[in-house]
Order: sequence, then structure tokens, then C-alpha cells
Amino acid sequence: MGTPEGVYARLLSIDEDQVQFYDVTEVSCVPSDSLELSALLDEYERLIGDEQQFSWYERGAFTRYEFNKEEELPSTCEKQASDPVATFDALYQLFAENYGFFEERNIDWEAAAALGTGLTSKSSDEELMSVFQEMLTPFNDGHVYVFDLVGGSGFLGGSLGELWDAWAEEYEGNPVSENPINPRGTFTEEMQEYVLTKVLKGEGQSGPYDLLHWGWLSEKVGYLDVHAMQTYEAEVSVEEADVIINDAMAEIMNDLKDADAIVIDARFNEGGYDTIGYAIGSWFNTKTKVVSQKKAVSDGGWTALQDITIEGRSSAYQGPVYLLTSSNTISAAETFTLAMRELPQVTLVGTATYGSLSDSLGRLLPNGWLVSLSNEIYQSPAGEAFEARGVTPDVEVKYDEDLSVEENLDHTLEHTLELIAE
Repeated sequence: MGTPEGVYARLLSIDEDQVQFYDVTEVSCVPSDSLELSALLDEYERLIGDEQQFSWYERGAFTRYEFNKEEELPSTCEKQASDPVATFDALYQLFAENYGFFEERNIDWEAAAALGTGLTSKSSDEELMSVFQEMLTPFNDGHVYVFDLVGGSGFLGGSLGELWDAWAEEYEGNPVSENPINPRGTFTEEMQEYVLTKVLKGEGQSGPYDLLHWGWLSEKVGYLDVHAMQTYEAEVSVEEADVIINDAMAEIMNDLKDADAIVIDARFNEGGYDTIGYAIGSWFNTKTKVVSQKKAVSDGGWTALQDITIEGRSSAYQGPVYLLTSSNTISAAETFTLAMRELPQVTLVGTATYGSLSDSLGRLLPNGWLVSLSNEIYQSPAGEAFEARGVTPDVEVKYDEDLSVEENLDHTLEHTLELIAE
């Protein structure tokens, strides 16, 4: 039984004991994963529907995926070419069907098709990767990338952020991490050192996997650095991450419970699991609240909006909260920012976030390379969208090019403390 999803470029084939996943477009079909039917509920939950139509969520996540029954698989699933021309066609069609922000990012995708005219079935991997890089770099989208899972080569179709750019000019050595999936790794590590030694003066504490750091800025002002929302050290599921973060937040909020105000720092956070941000937000929220909405590209339009909520806690901290953002507040750190701005005691301070809020839609190409794109709009409950422009702060503290990166970081903190003292 073929069960294609009209959205998210995915198709399932279900038999008596196994589910086969395919990554699909109108011109391609690539087997991407398989799962024993008996293990299905270990990966997916809240399954509703029947043999004709059903939907589910990835376990612990926020997006509902809907499926409609078809009687047979597309013919491309039986005879999919994997040469450079077929791979180019698949990537081009994947973006044509699923990318959500051609207009916002000033991309003429029809014109981009001409970049593949020089490719043949004998073209090298290097030639194909070069064509893809020329096609996708103009997107300047932090969720657009191509990665050769075997050879290790690849590229990110966007800048690493204006704050990162300024830091890289000052950094001695190679500022780009050797891990192409985590190119900002060196920056993230050095910013962690800044937090622990400069901001917290060696007296702070750190949570699991260095995702969180906390302490005091003064006798009555608490500080929480939400440094990351994923770990490259260990495979952690969404549900495991939720437990880890809530356990850490219970300790943090007990330590900071007497603070007159709390500063939350997300200036160095390049994203990860949205659920981590929502879990953190629940410790500042007293009742379940819709904090954003999302929809995805579907047949030239959009799916229906899905509400994103965060849970409430009767013991949630209700004092003033100041959330620091920068151009390196990226992805899940931006959906966290979007959620926190809906809480009445929260003030955003700093500069606009990066502008890549959409989840990263990763799909396999016929030659086995992984490609990612942005296919979703996250918006505020009032309908404001921030893709390609970032979430703007309530209080802007502009970056001063005459100052060093550390001096600019210090200045934002100092200005925040002045706001608290007013």
C-alpha cells in the first residue's frame, strides 16, 4: 500500500510488518528509512485515522503529519536514476514543490534551472556540488544546505550570522569548525568561555551537555544562558531532551527563585530542538498558552495553521525577565524567542534574530546526498511572520563596529542591567 503525504516530500509504503519511507518529488523517489511495524509507536504518537487517511506526530514533537491512501507507488520508486542529472532534477523539484520563501529571499528559481544545463551523467561529484553551491548560496538561509554523507563535503546556503562574522575577524586561527554540520562550533565554545569566566566570573553552574549555564549578575539579578538546544556529543531523543531540560530547570529555578529579575541569554544559541525552548518557557508561564502558529507549503499554498502551546506551572517565575537576542540567535532559539515574547513579563533586548525559524526539512537525493530546506512559516498568534528578517527586540541595542565583540556583548548586558534598575 502506498501512502503518500501531500506535504513534507514524504511517502510511506506499508505492508504486514514493515513501513518503508521514501523521499519524493514529482520526478524522484528515494528510499530513505524503514521501520518495523511493531516499533512504529516507539517513534510516532497520537496516531488517529483509518486505512484511508491518518495522521501522527513524531514522538514528543509539535508537527502533525497527515497521510492519504494511494493504491500504488509512483513508477519512479521502482527505477530511480542516481546520476548527476537525475540528482540535479530531484533537488530542483524538491525546492520548487516545498521551499516557502523564494519571494522573501529574492530568488528566481525558474532562472536557477539553467545552472544544471552543463551537467551530464558523467559529471563529477565536485562539479555537481559546485552547481548546487552556486544555486543555493544566494538563499542566505541557515536551513539550506547540501551534505555528502559519505565523502563529508558540503556547504551551508547562508551566512553564519553577523555576530559570528565580527567574531571571526578577531579570532586567531580557523574560525570554522571541522564539522560541516556544526560550522559555528568554535564560536559556540568561545562564547561559553565568555559566559563562564566574564559574565559569571567563574562562579556559575552548568547543566547537562553544557546546554545551560546560570548564576548571578548581581545580588538580586539572576542569569541563565540558554547556550544550545542540541548536543553533538550524544544522540538524545526529543523525549530524553525534555526530561534533561526540565530536571535542570527545576534546579536552576530553585537557585534563582529569589531574584528580583532574571536575564536569559540566547545570543549564542544556534538552535536544535524546539521542544527544549518550549520546556524552558514553561518555567516562566502560569497556564497553558498559545505562543505561536505554524504552517507548511502544500500544493502551491499552505496547510492549515497548527497552534504551538507551552505548558503552565503554578510555581512559574513571574518577575521581570529580559531575553537577550542577536543575529546568532538561530532556528529553535528563534522559536523560543517567539514563544517568550508572548509572556507579559518578558522584554526582548539586543538585535534581531537570524531569520531562519522554519524547521529544517532534510531529504535524501538520488545520489545519497542530504539536502535541507525551509518549508514552514512560524508566526506569532497575531499573524506576524519573521522568516528572512528575524524576530525584532523590544529594546534595540545596536552593534557598534568601533567596539570589539566582547565590548559589544558587555554593553548589551550593561544596558539590560540599567533597564532593570529603572
